Amino acid sequence: RLRRRAAGVAREYGAGGILAAETTLSGAGLRGLQVQLVAASGAALPVLLVNTALAVYKPRGMTRYGWRKQYEQQHEQHKESQL
Repeated sequence: RLRRRAAGVAREYGAGGILAAETTLSGAGLRGLQVQLVAASGAALPVLLVNTALAVYKPRGMTRYGWRKQYEQQHEQHKESQL
């Protein structure tokens, strides 16, 4: 019965599927995977929080770029009006 199941898995998922179907993880193996998953999630959480804060936060008023562009436009309009 296991061979029939493994053959079906092989058709769907290839040789890696057979290995996965016939391999069982011990408690220590599962524990290692759990620790790795928690560590990866813990490392990703601050990155996501920083990205969210940067996406939401906007300083009041205009940035230096905005001030410069506004100054350039006003300066150009002033020059054109003098001609």
